[in-house]
Amino acid sequence: MRHRLAITPYLTLAERNTLATIKPWIGKQWSDKVEKNGTDYTDDISAIKSKIITALTNATDNYCVYCDSKFEIQSDPEIEHFVRKDKYPQFTFELNNLFPSCHKCNFSTRKGRKDTIRKLHRKYAKCKFKYVHPHYDNPEKHFAYFNSLTPPAILIQWLTKKGKKTINMFKLNGSALTEDRAKSHIFDNLNSTPGYNAVVADIMSRSYSR
Repeated sequence: MRHRLAITPYLTLAERNTLATIKPWIGKQWSDKVEKNGTDYTDDISAIKSKIITALTNATDNYCVYCDSKFEIQSDPEIEHFVRKDKYPQFTFELNNLFPSCHKCNFSTRKGRKDTIRKLHRKYAKCKFKYVHPHYDNPEKHFAYFNSLTPPAILIQWLTKKGKKTINMFKLNGSALTEDRAKSHIFDNLNSTPGYNAVVADIMSRSYSR
């Protein structure tokens, strides 16, 4: 989480009206069939979700918003609800609650089903959060990156208590995600150089953890 994700995915008026029509939102609308007053909105919601994930992954240059690992290294991107949609269904389709995440960061042993709200407000933007929020917080105030090698932003340390809680929740300084960040920077550096595709593929297939 090196930089604040400043963008909010753009939805057309028709798409926003669709989301308004299916209110009150419930968490299962995200993955289940969506019907309202006899009308099936499942395909419409699926198209909106696809548009959101494309906009978000483009905004992060195909990196996980939490661990800064390239999706090519990690997994396919997942749309992650920063605030749990089962406990706070009113924020299921809140655009600033949705972020592109790798599977490791979204896994149950990390972010998973943890309650990220410290103080609830009916307006999402006025909620207080326990952990560094990718849209509302400036990560540079909470984290510092350092390393003894050439690639930047590999090792992470906390600058605030909120940053420390976030690092611990996602295990950002663990060997697995540290290795993934290193691979991601190698991938970016080498993949842009002609003739190195085979080298990149070989590096990405290896595990360097001890």
